[in-house]
Amino acid sequence: MNCVLGIVLRKEAREKGLKRYFSGKPCLKGHISERYVLDYGCVQCKKEYSISIKDKEIERGKLLRASGKAKKARLKNRYKISLEDLGVILERQGNKCLICGIELKSGIYSHIDHDHKTGKVRGVLCKRCNNGIGYLMDDPVLLRVAAEYIERLSMGP
Repeated sequence: MNCVLGIVLRKEAREKGLKRYFSGKPCLKGHISERYVLDYGCVQCKKEYSISIKDKEIERGKLLRASGKAKKARLKNRYKISLEDLGVILERQGNKCLICGIELKSGIYSHIDHDHKTGKVRGVLCKRCNNGIGYLMDDPVLLRVAAEYIERLSMGP
């Protein structure tokens, strides 16, 4: 191994099973940093890129949450209801999931349940209940069979 100034060749690093190596040469952006054995990528460049992407995503999320535009648009386009309509629905069902009764805290983890054929909103459910009926294709027969299965096997022999 070439140990001058901690320099490790890519080939040597790969042979030793290392994930990174240090060539001592600058990358295209001028960083004198370790590089990844797998793709020659500069560790510093990848860190900076990752941070910049994360910052952009965080900023975008803050803007959308602050404006509420994304939620309003999704309600209008997908379910044909307004944010006010959603508030009325939640209030009517006591801010609770219509299946398990868990409290739905100001829209967090709450999902709008709708008929996939007609698009009509049936109510608001928690994520778990909405996914459960969704996985069983909103089919009452399958839901009953699943309930009977659980009841039958929970009783024991």
